[in-house]
Amino acid sequence: MNGVKVSLFVFKCDYLSIIGFGVKIPNPCFAVSWLDDKTTYKAGDMATIKIKLLNNSLNGNISTYKMHFSVSVSGKKGNSSYISAVFPYFDGNPMFWNISFTPIQVGNFSVVVVEDFSGVIDSSLHFSVTAGLMYPSACLPFWMDSSEESVAGTKTYLLIYPKDAFGNNISSVDMPMSDHFTLSASYPNGSTAEIFNFVSSSWNDLGYFFIEFIPTIAGKLMLHVYGDNQTLNGSPLPFTVISGWFLAV
Repeated sequence: MNGVKVSLFVFKCDYLSIIGFGVKIPNPCFAVSWLDDKTTYKAGDMATIKIKLLNNSLNGNISTYKMHFSVSVSGKKGNSSYISAVFPYFDGNPMFWNISFTPIQVGNFSVVVVEDFSGVIDSSLHFSVTAGLMYPSACLPFWMDSSEESVAGTKTYLLIYPKDAFGNNISSVDMPMSDHFTLSASYPNGSTAEIFNFVSSSWNDLGYFFIEFIPTIAGKLMLHVYGDNQTLNGSPLPFTVISGWFLAV
């Protein structure tokens, strides 16, 4: 089946009486599947579940039977810390019925689809979410060892914990390139300071982005940190560079 995630809920379709009409129609039986068979998303993507009614007899009585479908993830119905922007579409032709939502939390999940009036339930769909695009205002740079003081001519280390717009941590797998972050420096009065030599940048084993540079001029300074040409949260960082040791010859 090429990995197609299709759910066919096996349900005994008991009959429901419509009060005042003496008519019995079956509870809805339905199948659910992912649009385009997609089961892996980035946080912020749109996921769509297709809903197909299986009762031929019910198809002829749709106008007389009220139906409403909802979704739950990890026990939370509708919008939650797992998904947002839940939008059910049940107008017109049932062939196009669907529920769309935006996954916002990284992880592996199951989604439960419920027809609220009958209680018919399907819990066979699963999906995975990876971190979304880097969101500069959610990324926080900080000094290694919490020290705001450096010595001119010696290596200084800055750490950044990249996050997406939903607060998910971004790893080297999600963002393998090392040129997302850039640095500049200024004096407290705002004038530009050409005070450091860039050394290297990489990921460390703890999941932090690691920038190494060497300040060359002493003084009280401000370090500006950018991600994709946008200022990171907490930038600029104040720091003081003190004069290094002179080697007498």
